[in-house]
Amino acid sequence: MTERKVNFNSAKAVVITGVSLFPIRTPRLSGDGSQHVFIRLDTNLGITGVGEYADITDLPLTMPDLDDLQKSLANVLCGQNAMELARLDHLLGQLFTGRGDTGIYTGSLRAGVEMALHDISGKFLGIPVYVLFGGPVRTKIKVCFPIFRNLDEKHIERNLQIVGQLLGEGFDNFRIYVGGSPDMDDLFLASLRCQVSDRITMQAFDLSNHVYPADSVRLINRLRKHYEPQYVESVAPTRDIEGMAEVRAKLDIPVSEHVGDARHAIALWEARAVDIINVANSSHGGMRESLKVFAVAETLGLRTILSTTQETSLGTAAEAHVGAAVVNLHYPTVAIGPLLYTEDPARNKIQYENGYMLIPDGPGLGIEIDWDKVNELRYPIGWRDYGIDHAVPDVHDRLWKVNLSSGLKGVRKK
Repeated sequence: MTERKVNFNSAKAVVITGVSLFPIRTPRLSGDGSQHVFIRLDTNLGITGVGEYADITDLPLTMPDLDDLQKSLANVLCGQNAMELARLDHLLGQLFTGRGDTGIYTGSLRAGVEMALHDISGKFLGIPVYVLFGGPVRTKIKVCFPIFRNLDEKHIERNLQIVGQLLGEGFDNFRIYVGGSPDMDDLFLASLRCQVSDRITMQAFDLSNHVYPADSVRLINRLRKHYEPQYVESVAPTRDIEGMAEVRAKLDIPVSEHVGDARHAIALWEARAVDIINVANSSHGGMRESLKVFAVAETLGLRTILSTTQETSLGTAAEAHVGAAVVNLHYPTVAIGPLLYTEDPARNKIQYENGYMLIPDGPGLGIEIDWDKVNELRYPIGWRDYGIDHAVPDVHDRLWKVNLSSGLKGVRKK
């Protein structure tokens, strides 16, 4: 990398002059699609920073008005010094309230803007973003590949094929999303055991906050006869900290949970609800917030997972830069968006090798965007016609909080 001497007085000249938003849709291997918004910040020096407001169709009834959002962001950012990262991050935190409550909407939006600001700073200084964070501690991160829900026998057949293919490519660590259909979960894991035996590591059973605590315990104990997971995740409804603590007290397996911010992590620790916290830029509002959560976890003695909402290569690079700079990273990452999507607008996609994600080392986030590809993937964000199951479950049928085979048709990503 070419050494560059920087006159920090000249940093005052890196002024944001424009904000542009580019909505895109990226198809998944499963056939589902995810929508993202690329946020481009232009500056008076010709340096462009790009961030990703990712996977917003995870909450399909909360689509933003992009014209209004673009004007709001331009009002806040244009004329600002892009190098003043701490001040601007604090400002974004004041403006995008509700982290951990409204979840991916404000968290992922703030993360996308912050990503673009760090991209500018790294490019101006000629260094990777992880250097701004004091890294790198590592240059690659072991990967855990998520297997999405098995709701019928076709899903089981497809997921068995995926595991077999990935094993051949060097991926041997997996997590399984369970709880949509206990019988299908049981059948899949039995079939997986017959197909691959102990050639894989079962990192986690992920219940995604869809199952009541007592039923979580029953489901986990039912499934662990096939594979003993290293931990279980999201074992009670969202924000049911007492329920999580109840499950943890009844199991001899570590419990993990996504956290909205550092205060949420402390609350989970105080309630003795978790052993592990799941750290994702989109949940916290960006890389700097993720670093704070990692620091709190180290202080409290909690283990950590580097997580994701499954971004394209751009957003995955931001996760990678965080993972490069923290010491207390205890489990393989689930950031595999560039493997999950069949289309990616990066010229240089995040690389995976023998079960590891390689951390990009170019200036900024280290990802070059193909704007022709962005235009090709362009897809308007707005109202969609969803098939909704309006039936109310029988009051006596309390085994599962929701039946994931119904509801929003075709959505079984998590």
